[in-house]
Amino acid sequence: MSHAAPAVLTTLKAKGSIERHKARLVAKGFNRSLLDVHNAFLNGNLAETVYMRQPPGYTDEQSPNHVCLLKSSLYGLKQALRAWFHRLHAFLYDQNLVNMLLSKLPATFKIRDLGEPGFFLVLELLTRMVVCCSLNRDFYDDHTQYKSLARPLQYLTITRPDLSFDVNQLCQRMHTPTVSHWAQLKHVLRYVKGTITYGLCIHKFVTNDLHVLSNSDWVGCPEDRKSTSGYIVFLGSNLVSWVCKKQRTMTRSSTEAEYKALVDVCAEAYNQLELHFLESILKIGS
Repeated sequence: MSHAAPAVLTTLKAKGSIERHKARLVAKGFNRSLLDVHNAFLNGNLAETVYMRQPPGYTDEQSPNHVCLLKSSLYGLKQALRAWFHRLHAFLYDQNLVNMLLSKLPATFKIRDLGEPGFFLVLELLTRMVVCCSLNRDFYDDHTQYKSLARPLQYLTITRPDLSFDVNQLCQRMHTPTVSHWAQLKHVLRYVKGTITYGLCIHKFVTNDLHVLSNSDWVGCPEDRKSTSGYIVFLGSNLVSWVCKKQRTMTRSSTEAEYKALVDVCAEAYNQLELHFLESILKIGS
């Protein structure tokens, strides 16, 4: 048996202010339908060419080293979820179900067109696609040559903080470099050749004040959407420590990325203070 209960809902604008109050009569006890698609991920059509090893128990004895060409997605395949979504999305639009539903709803219910959504479930929707970077998949053939040139640059950053960010980005592609990364690596090498006399100049300490600067590149990597943190530490006028590295986890906002960078630089500043304190004690003891 069904019964109804009153409910008062408050809708908020994007900035948090109240837009309007709604009074609704919510019916309870109605049956709900739950649809289960048998082996849903197996219905997806693959857009890429994917091969797999012959499964145990189904190996061809005459050709045991051959591989299978997948025609449909499988559970555990990275493309399975996307392939199933694309097929379901195409089916709904091919059958014109969405347009038919949108055309029949105003005939039965009073509906007001609110235009394109700005926020949904407290998540901001982007109405236009922003292409951050085109991922070049033209892989560079000679991985050994790339590694032999990229690895020594890491030691050069010991006295060249201006190279930290670029070398960090290039070394992240050590195992899968592309032609574009190879061109960027040669660009860095040409820069090093033109600035061979650059380096750190250490001056006599005039003051022992500690200054730290930090920054972060929010979701700068287009592949895993992780941020890159960087900081520099000055003791007096001398640069004594610097780091540029990718953050371990994803961040939901630029503020969170900045706070993670601040945590790292505060830990480094604390270490520098301890070293300076120990140095002063040793001088007093001697």
